[in-house]
Amino acid sequence: MKWARRATSARDRPRVPAGVIPPLLPTLVDRVPQGPAWLHEIKWDGYRIGVYLARGKVKILTRNLHDWTVRFPTIVSAVAELDATDAIIDGEAFVADEKGLSHFSSLQRALGRGGRRQDIMLAVFDLLKIDGEDLRDRPLVDRREALDNLLGETPPNCIALSDEISGGSDILAQVCHFGFEGIVSKLRSSPYRSGRRQEWVKTKCVLSDEFIVIGYEPGNSYGGLGSILLANVEDGNLVFAGALALASMHAPAPT
Repeated sequence: MKWARRATSARDRPRVPAGVIPPLLPTLVDRVPQGPAWLHEIKWDGYRIGVYLARGKVKILTRNLHDWTVRFPTIVSAVAELDATDAIIDGEAFVADEKGLSHFSSLQRALGRGGRRQDIMLAVFDLLKIDGEDLRDRPLVDRREALDNLLGETPPNCIALSDEISGGSDILAQVCHFGFEGIVSKLRSSPYRSGRRQEWVKTKCVLSDEFIVIGYEPGNSYGGLGSILLANVEDGNLVFAGALALASMHAPAPT
């Protein structure tokens, strides 16, 4: 086996410091759950971030708890304007096009050298703490109400509440038709628990992702490839995603 990667491991990931709350991660499903118990939102195509406000100072952590505060100056300025002594907000950093659609590639360009970081916005969808009160044990609908109150009638520039969307059994088809990435569905009664959970699920319009080829495994035949090794980019690091088996180039043609 040959490798050409630098993947993050458990040792590479920062330990969870006091006061930091790792995100709740939705589980991928192939159908949007139905019924009044579920709340549905647009799935944003950006970077999941946790925003920490403490006495006018703002810190931004990625999903893997890396400090990216300096990369999001407009979000920092906007959050500092909120009427709260301290708060922990869960959201997604994104860049929207003229139709209001978010694109991960646009966010990457904005974060790159010479990029327009002033174009980066924050979609907020949960409030975990406000003015010393831990909200994680309260139902999602209560936390969203508190978040709505925090934002006020006129949220600061670059901050947008991730609105609830409605629809019937064809809700995913409608979302996909307009060019969005998918839907995140959440149980209205759910508390906030870090890690991968079934209380939040995501449904994608296209079950696809972008990968980088980092190596290969040889096949059984001489000179053949058995599989290629793939990685995702997370927080600037390559993270092993899996192996893709390849059909032998020397296999006989079908008859």
